[in-house]
This record gives sequence, structure tokens and C-alpha cells, in this order.
Amino acid sequence: MGVLVCSANSILPKGAELLYLVRGGSHAYGLSTPESDEDIRGVFYPGVNDLLGIHHKTHIEKKEPDIVLKSLSEFIRLALDGNPNVLEQLFLDGPNVLYVHRDFRSFLILRKKVLSQRCRRNYMGYAIGQIHRLESGHTRDLGAKRKAVVEKFGYDTKNAMHCFRLILQCKYMLETGDLRVQVSDEEKTWLMSIREGKAFATLSEVREKAESMIAEVDAIKSDLPQFPDNKTLEDELVYVQKRLISEGH
Repeated sequence: MGVLVCSANSILPKGAELLYLVRGGSHAYGLSTPESDEDIRGVFYPGVNDLLGIHHKTHIEKKEPDIVLKSLSEFIRLALDGNPNVLEQLFLDGPNVLYVHRDFRSFLILRKKVLSQRCRRNYMGYAIGQIHRLESGHTRDLGAKRKAVVEKFGYDTKNAMHCFRLILQCKYMLETGDLRVQVSDEEKTWLMSIREGKAFATLSEVREKAESMIAEVDAIKSDLPQFPDNKTLEDELVYVQKRLISEGH
């Protein structure tokens, strides 16, 4: 078992079980730099006492390394709501998937059933949120390097990059009915040029391009269902948790 899996297990409450662990963030998107931190995300089963009692934990986190874990029911609820941070975890493949418990595999098989038109709203909402954070005045919570970038270019180039990443991911999802977490080589070249401050000369150019692309995404006629398949996922959630209880976890 890897170091990161052991580290995630170490923060679980008594009786809890690690179900899923991935490497997210810039590493998962294919947009990491030598300075990029590792964002480790995952899912846990709370254990019988927490699950049935009054102290049901839904969120656990620690720093160094940066690990955030959601309870299974909370994770599925957020996935069905189209939360981009949770959806990307569910659609990761390859070396960024660090651990999969046998009782979580069914959710990976069913993962396309969480995609719906609802995702368009949330992805675009997150993208617009990144735009609102671009102004040079919004630097209070940034580190020294990010503040220097804002001062140099007049906006946070990293937030700008993630704004356009979200738009591109949403566009792909609406057009194909699938979610691709890692960007294509062509997209990577463009997105990294945004991060380096080479793609746009001013904040107004960033806004204009983002608004244009968001309008294009809004106009896409997608075959995705209007709503996710809540019943199938909830039935599987109940089934898996009953099985874990019966096995004494």
C-alpha cells in the first residue's frame, strides 16, 4: 500500500474504511508545474456507529500532504448535483487513481449516470466564479508568488487558466456525454500560455473570451438527460452500505 494511501487511512475515524483515493488538481488535468502541490482526494465509509449515530462525519481533511476525504453518501450526493470537483474524481483513470476498494467499483461503472444538463449550470457557475476572482484587488488569500503574478499581469493567470479549463471540460461533456479530466495536448498548450500570461494582454480580453466561450457552451444542444439517474445511484449506495454493515465495517 502506497504512502499516500497510508496517510489517508491515518486520518480516518475508528471503524471507517477508505474506499477511493485519487490524485486531483493540476496533476490530474495535465497542467502541473514543478511548483504544483499534490491534491489528494477520496471517499470513505464512516463505519456503523458514525453512519447510524448522531456524529456522522461527511468531510475529513489534513495538510502536508493535502488530503480531503468525503463520506460515501456525501460524495454521491455531490456527484448527482454535478459538483465539478467531485465529478472529476469519479472520472479519473490511470496512474492518478491511487486506490479503489472493491465496494466502490460499482460507482465507477455507473459514473456516467451522474452526468446531466445540471452539470452545465454548475461548470459554468464555477467558471464565472473564477472570472470574478481575477481582479488584482482579490489577492488577500494568495501566496507571495501568486500576488506577484497579479501585480505583473493585472489578473490572476492561474484562475484564468482554470476558468477556461472548466469551460473546455463542460463543452466536451455536453458534446460527448462523457467527462474528460485530462486536457488534450492542444488544450494544454493554450491553457499553459494563459497561465504564463502570454495569451491575453489585459483582464478585459480574458473576460471577453470567457464570455464568448460560455455563450457557445450555453448554445450546445446536448443529448445528456435533463437530470442524473438518482434512483440507480441511490439504490447502489444503499446496497453497498448495507453490505459494509453486514461485513462488520
